[in-house]
Amino acid sequence: KNFFLFFYLITQLIKKLISNTIATILVKFIYIKKNKSLSKLNCFYSHETNIIPFKKINLDRQYALATTKNKKKSCYLIQFDHNLNIIFKLLNRKNALSKLTLHYFILNKYVSLRDILKVYFFTTYLLIKLLYLLRKKNYFVIKNKDCSLILKPLLIESFAGRIQDSLLHAIAIKNFFKRENYKNFITYGEFYSGWRSVYHFIKTNKFSPKIICINHGIYSENNLSYVLIKDEFDKNDNGLFYSPKPDIFLTQGIKYFKRLKKIFPYKKVYPVGSFKYELADYKFNKIIVKKKLNKIKNNQNKKKIIAICTAINDETNIINFLNKCSLENCLIILCPHPYFIKTSNSIFKKNFNYKFEIIKNFSTREIASAVDCVVTGWSAVGLECLIKDLNVLKVVDDSTIPLQEVDDGIPTITNYVEFNKYLQKKAHFSKPFLKKVKENFFYKFDNKTSMRFWKILNNI
Repeated sequence: KNFFLFFYLITQLIKKLISNTIATILVKFIYIKKNKSLSKLNCFYSHETNIIPFKKINLDRQYALATTKNKKKSCYLIQFDHNLNIIFKLLNRKNALSKLTLHYFILNKYVSLRDILKVYFFTTYLLIKLLYLLRKKNYFVIKNKDCSLILKPLLIESFAGRIQDSLLHAIAIKNFFKRENYKNFITYGEFYSGWRSVYHFIKTNKFSPKIICINHGIYSENNLSYVLIKDEFDKNDNGLFYSPKPDIFLTQGIKYFKRLKKIFPYKKVYPVGSFKYELADYKFNKIIVKKKLNKIKNNQNKKKIIAICTAINDETNIINFLNKCSLENCLIILCPHPYFIKTSNSIFKKNFNYKFEIIKNFSTREIASAVDCVVTGWSAVGLECLIKDLNVLKVVDDSTIPLQEVDDGIPTITNYVEFNKYLQKKAHFSKPFLKKVKENFFYKFDNKTSMRFWKILNNI
């Protein structure tokens, strides 16, 4: 059994090593671009999946309009996924990059073949050492409970590519700042998987930028990336409890701001709001949307209209819950996460018991404004609908572990029998309550996040 496990891991490592090597070579030869001499002040990390068209330009949606200011003093550092899109989407990528508001660098070009071989050799050695140690002792007993069946495979499987990707990502960023001496490095990596290694490697350079971290999602203690313990960190980066961390935090809401101030009383933490909502279009005719949806409803002889707004990977929770409900009289409109439309559509087609529509002519906000009820799982759209006093409902199936706050203010049900009650009658909330929800998760809903961001950046 151990032999086959080791053989499987080595096979996966070899595949990953080959794919990383080929991708690195292709990026270096295909994306040849002379870098301009810049006033090196602000470097914005960007992942290619977050680059979107906005009016006549392209920008990273996580920073929204912030990167349309101070353009001569800023740049993007863009990470590509290691896959065949490097070749097949070459023209599309180059076209998208040409419309960016800032000068850009390709992060993948800052990894050498030597870096790749060194990382894979070192981690393979550590894997062998780990397997030997795990044979000697069970390290997974937590509060007198043996958790090895769950945790041990996850630890071992992490050596089949994820750890290597994390290290190479961090080394690439370190190498970039060895060559390009920027004052500030702005990122939305937060404490997600792989980013602590980035913070560590940046600080090993002789000259390193200030790391400014933007909180780009809804804070929830149910999300492992937000489960931070004060004892895990030390003010002194050479201390016993050293764990890599950013220098400055910018939070989306007050709730996360208060949490970070308790953990990092010695760090600068500022609430700024949500950047992404600066790109939202709220100028639409609700009457026209309502008329269109009602026409579809009447043609299908339905009585109510439901919009299902999904987040990333929460389709199963919503499907399992709604499959137990009686929705025969409902027009159901699926509003997937904008970057996972095909995936969500496929999952619903295979597993959902009811017919549903995807309406391409209207945005999620337009649809949500005109339906009888908005159903969500972990989507931030739910909080936006709540703040705008729409009829919104969060469903949590009994087979699901919640990844967001259950008590964030959105009416939440775990019993499918109660669904029709909420469908018939909207819950009412006081203005002070809705204001508190807005402050907790969005700080201010005023489209001035970028202005606050630059004011803070110019004063640090």
